[in-house]
Amino acid sequence: MRRYSAQAVLALLWLLILTLGAFASSSFGPDPLAIDLGNRLVAPGAAYLLGADELGRSFAARFWRAGQFTLLVTVASTALSLFIGLILGLIAGWYGGWVDRIVHGLIALFWSVPLAVFAVLALTVLGPGLGPLIFVIGCINWVGSARIVRTATMELRQAAFVRAARALGLPAWRVLLVHVLPNLARTVTVLTGFGAAEIIALESGLAYLGLSARPPSPTWGGMMADGIPYLGPAWWLSLIPAIGVILTIWALRTLALSISKWATHGER
Repeated sequence: MRRYSAQAVLALLWLLILTLGAFASSSFGPDPLAIDLGNRLVAPGAAYLLGADELGRSFAARFWRAGQFTLLVTVASTALSLFIGLILGLIAGWYGGWVDRIVHGLIALFWSVPLAVFAVLALTVLGPGLGPLIFVIGCINWVGSARIVRTATMELRQAAFVRAARALGLPAWRVLLVHVLPNLARTVTVLTGFGAAEIIALESGLAYLGLSARPPSPTWGGMMADGIPYLGPAWWLSLIPAIGVILTIWALRTLALSISKWATHGER
């Protein structure tokens, strides 16, 4: 438990550093879009903490600005996908019948094709940008949460306290909100952490393909792609944003699992 707690603290620390750096850099850091060809591909050092890119732009400033974009996309897309997944999962698990068959069919459809394919097709039509990206990712990433919530709701529907509430004549929406949803809190916590981690991976991949933020706004995936031609002389251009993606995914998954384990330990 101690080791896991230490991992959770490190995960939380990284997320706090990322959040502070991402949003504070807009007010106090250098302009991530300012070009200075005289400092082209300067290595990390005193002048440029994380070096400079192929146009002499501060790589630290671009890293934090890209982190800000990633956080905005992750929070908004996770909220949207979780909302859709909860609604569909609760309705399907509670009512069953033809409603469940429709939702289950949608889940099977989305499971049959990689989500990245849906995202690429949709963003090719809508174009890159913060709004389209949040909408597309949020509308395709609900499948896992809907599937798990559906199964959990089916089990809770047969619980004694739920059957007692139904026997009292309470409307379905009230039973779901008051008796079912609170018992899904731990499940939702894990879904939120893992869903956010999946969204970061998906957004980074889309950014690598040029389907995320509109140029010249930086993204971690876009920075990795831009750094590929300079892997030898300027290794940091691709490595640093890749580390940012990996650390953030690890932190979200670790924190979600830690909260779930602490909740389980508290119930004993």
